[in-house]
Amino acid sequence: IKDMSLKDGEDLSLVNYLNGMFESAKKARKANVSRWRRNEDLYYGKFLKPFNLPKYKTRIEPNIVHSVVETMYSILTDRNPKVDIMPKREDQIWKARLAQDVVEHILESKKAYRAIAHMKRDGLIYGNGFLKIAMIDGELEFIVPDPFTVFVDPLATSIENAKCIIFATPTYVDDIKEMFPEKGKDVGSEGQVDEYRSFIKNDEAYATDKMPPLEEVSPVSQNKDSDYGGGQAILKEGWYFKKDKLYLATWVGQTLLQHEEAPYDRIPVSVFKNYQSGHTLWGKGEPEVIESLAIGCSIALSQGMDNLIYHGNPAIVMSKSLAKLSGNRPTDKPGQIFYTNGPHERVERLQAGNISSSTLPMAESMIKLADSVSGVHDITQGRNPSGVTASRAIQQLQEASQQVIRAKE
Repeated sequence: IKDMSLKDGEDLSLVNYLNGMFESAKKARKANVSRWRRNEDLYYGKFLKPFNLPKYKTRIEPNIVHSVVETMYSILTDRNPKVDIMPKREDQIWKARLAQDVVEHILESKKAYRAIAHMKRDGLIYGNGFLKIAMIDGELEFIVPDPFTVFVDPLATSIENAKCIIFATPTYVDDIKEMFPEKGKDVGSEGQVDEYRSFIKNDEAYATDKMPPLEEVSPVSQNKDSDYGGGQAILKEGWYFKKDKLYLATWVGQTLLQHEEAPYDRIPVSVFKNYQSGHTLWGKGEPEVIESLAIGCSIALSQGMDNLIYHGNPAIVMSKSLAKLSGNRPTDKPGQIFYTNGPHERVERLQAGNISSSTLPMAESMIKLADSVSGVHDITQGRNPSGVTASRAIQQLQEASQQVIRAKE
């Protein structure tokens, strides 16, 4: 590895160039971030979250999205990927067999299969899953970067033609100083960095449905409210081509920590793209495919439940003088007693209307339609299809139902 030692002026110029590259990639990816945050909500079953419903409204949200994603994930990961080393001559059979055993041992010991499975799950939820393969301290490592930390060349349509890829990883400042003892001493905390993390938990009560901005759930804050690990900072690791040479640069803010010629000929990243397209690097997550159907089903079932609750606790009509008494304030307590000043004052309960006869059939239709749109049918999930009893026919239907899912690999 050729060390590219630079002077302070050259360091600043290079950092400005790298930050410009990072901001360009971040701006190009901006539209995806809000979609990814919404996909997370859908995966958790929070279909009605954008509606800002009051606390008393029912939320019946059958998690169709979770069922679809997990079914596809189990099919895509039921067999581990395999590398076959084939001999060309008879005297190479033993060597090929030995090399095969070594490769399989490394993949197993370094948990490569688990990393590949995690990459596929990210791809199903967000549309893209990434896998970084690198030599760290002489050991081969398989790393699954968070999709929110990956920034790619705006003009790239695949990893192969990308001019740059940057990983912006939240890291403790103390760890940065340990990795880079000389230049890391100038690194300071950048506050909360949840913008670069997936599945952020909001500390507000879920029942309020207060919706944070979807672009970034928690933007970078200057509030240094935690000293654990010296605080957090965004450690940027950039792989980029310049004059047909691949370089590796690492920096935090305006502090350049590392810049050298890369030890590889290509950027060591693989990507799993859901719904392949040759015109864009970014795929499409499964939650957005059936989002409208999941929301429609949740609305129908929730309104039906609201109607049932209204039957048990209907609206009450009473005079203002009665309502002023604290003991007469309506609650949902069964058999509540109201005190009146005489027979001239009456407490009347308004009769609730019946639920629409089309509510439940409509919800069932949307659930079935979601299965058809996603490609996950009863037989895909191990349930026998209605009207088919022959074992051979069921097997053929099961194989056909998995073709759409296996095409993603």
